[in-house]
Amino acid sequence: MQKTKQRYKLTIEYDGSNYCGFQKQFNIQTKSIEEALEDAIFKMSQEKVKIFACGRTDTGVHSLGQVVHFDLEKKFEKHQIILGLKRPSEFTLSERQQIVEEYLLTKCKKRDIWEKYTGEKEEHGQILRWMRQLGYEIEPKYSKLAINKTDIMAKRDFKQTIEELQMKEKIKHLEQALVNSELRATALEMMIEVAEKELKINIRKKSNTKPSSK
Repeated sequence: MQKTKQRYKLTIEYDGSNYCGFQKQFNIQTKSIEEALEDAIFKMSQEKVKIFACGRTDTGVHSLGQVVHFDLEKKFEKHQIILGLKRPSEFTLSERQQIVEEYLLTKCKKRDIWEKYTGEKEEHGQILRWMRQLGYEIEPKYSKLAINKTDIMAKRDFKQTIEELQMKEKIKHLEQALVNSELRATALEMMIEVAEKELKINIRKKSNTKPSSK
C-alpha cells in the first residue's frame, strides 16, 4: 500500500538576477530557482522532491508572490518549513529566540535542535552565540561544559529585550536602504548629465526658469 504524502504550499519571492529562470535548464551551468528550492527542501527534509509551480520566469527575472507546491512523506510544522528553507544567517531575531527557547525548555541537545531547523548536523556553537545576543548570561565555561539550562533561564538579562534587538536590526536595514537610495540618486544624476551632454537636451528644470507667458 502506497504511503500518503503530505502536500505543502509555498508563496515565494526571489531576486532572479543570478539564476537562469525558474525552470531547470539542461546543459547550462547557471542554477535555476526550481533547483535551488528543491536543494533547500532536500537539505531540510532529506527527501527528494519535485516542485510544481503556477507559472515560471525567464533568466534574470524576479518574482513576488509566486505559488509552488511539493509533497513529502514526513509531516512538518509550518515554522519548521519556514526556518528549514532559510540559511541560519537569515533567521530573524524572533526565530532565533524560538530556537533558543526550545533548546532551553526541552531535553533536546543543541545538535538535535540545530538539525531540526537547519538540516545541518554541525552546530558550531551558533546557539550559544544567539543566546548571548538575546541577553542570556553565558559563562565562558559553558562553551566546553554541559549547560545548566534552568540556571541560564533564571539569569537572563531582560534589559536587552527582543524588541530592542529588533529595533537595532530595523535601524541597520534602514541605514542600508538610505545608502542604496543615495547611490541610486547619484547614478540618476550621472545619467542625466550624460544625456544632456550627448543629446544636447536640458533635462533638469532650472530653479530660476519662469513659466512661459504663452
